[in-house]
Amino acid sequence: MTAIRSAEDVRRIGVLIEASHRTIESALWSALPPGATLTTARVSNPVRPGSQDGSGAHPDPLAAGLDSVMTTEPQAVVVAIESAGLGAGLAGLRDIEHSLSTHAQVPVITMSGAVVEWLLVRPWLRHLALVAPVDPWTHEQFVRVLREASLQVGVGADEPLVDAAATSQQIIRAYRACAVSGPDAIVQWGGQGSDVVGDLTPWTRSPVVSSVRALLEVALDRMSRHATP
Repeated sequence: MTAIRSAEDVRRIGVLIEASHRTIESALWSALPPGATLTTARVSNPVRPGSQDGSGAHPDPLAAGLDSVMTTEPQAVVVAIESAGLGAGLAGLRDIEHSLSTHAQVPVITMSGAVVEWLLVRPWLRHLALVAPVDPWTHEQFVRVLREASLQVGVGADEPLVDAAATSQQIIRAYRACAVSGPDAIVQWGGQGSDVVGDLTPWTRSPVVSSVRALLEVALDRMSRHATP
C-alpha cells in the first residue's frame, strides 16, 4: 500500500446525513479505509428526500446540504440518508444521482444506489435477505429498487430494529432469522447494528453485506474513475 505523503494524498468524501440520525456517522467512520477522510453536512427534516419534480431539477432538501458540504472541496459525496431517492425507483434513483453529480461536479452516490451497484458486480450474490428497517416505507421502496435491479429479496426478520435501542442480542437474533432461508447474503441496511456488534457475518450462516461499506467502496471507485483523464 502506498503511504500517504501529504494532505493532498488524502481522499476526501463529503457526507450528507439526516440531522436526527444518531448512528450512521459513527458507522461511516468505522468503515472508512486508510487514506480517506469525511466531512459532514446535516440535512434537517428530510421528508422522503430524493423525489424530483417535473422539471428534473436536483432534489431538495439534499441540494442545500450538498452545497454546504461542497465548500470543503470533497472529491465525492455520499448521501447517507437511507430513504434518499427511493421513491423514484431504480431509474429515477440513477437520474437523481446524475443530477446531483452534475450540480456538484463530483460523483454523488446514494446509499441504495451504492448497494445495488456493489451487488450487481458480484453475480454470485443474487438471493438476498434484508432486516426490516424501522420505517416500513423505506423497507418497501428499497425492496422495490433491489427487485428492479433483478435482485431477489426474500422475507426478512419479523421485527424491525431501532438503531439506538436494540441490544446486541436482538440484532443477532434478527440476522439469524434472516439467515434461516439460506440467502446468498443478508443486507445490513444503513448503520443498523454496526456500532453494536460490528461484523455480523460470524453470527449468521450467510455473509452480511454492509450498506455503509458498499457506499464508501462505490464512492472511492467512482472517485478514481472521475479523476482519470
